[in-house]
Amino acid sequence: MELRINLSKNGIRLNPRIAAAIGLITLSLIAAVAISASANRSVYIWAAKSQIAAGSAITVDDINKVKVFLPENSKLYFSTSAKLIGLSALRTIGSGELIPASAISSEISGIGRESVPIRVSKNDFPSDLVKGANIDIYSLPARETSAKSAAYQIAHKVIVESIDNRSREISGEIGIVVKLKTEEVENFLTETINSKLIVVRNAF
Repeated sequence: MELRINLSKNGIRLNPRIAAAIGLITLSLIAAVAISASANRSVYIWAAKSQIAAGSAITVDDINKVKVFLPENSKLYFSTSAKLIGLSALRTIGSGELIPASAISSEISGIGRESVPIRVSKNDFPSDLVKGANIDIYSLPARETSAKSAAYQIAHKVIVESIDNRSREISGEIGIVVKLKTEEVENFLTETINSKLIVVRNAF
């Protein structure tokens, strides 16, 4: 490329092609600086190595760290400084999914919780419900034994520990075991007396 610089009374004038080239180089440098700054704002957070079932305790084999660009919403996820081992998943976390704070219980799995068995009519239970699901449980008191006539919630976002589907064919009822906080068990069992229980999947 031929460099032409014209001298005039008003000073130095560059060839328009040279001026355009200098402009492109300047823009490239600005873009490079911006990209570098973005890379510096990237953070390491936890992701699931494989699917983590709802209700299961997080183990060292379940998670790995990944570097991602999350400048604004990184607080919605766990940085690798967070200690997740032993905590329980509140919902199923897919393989490769970044682990959101909303999907992990702040309590150590199994600590301060009891396994509570209940029986529910197969018509009041989602047919495709599986172990590890989060559910809400409602009580509908028998009219002759309670002043209450409407269903009301007696458990919220509890985890299904096990399901006995064999009982479905035998008696028309399904035996399930749910995990409840120790301090909630007594009141929960009291609310189930002479009541029809209805299980609702909690989609959160």
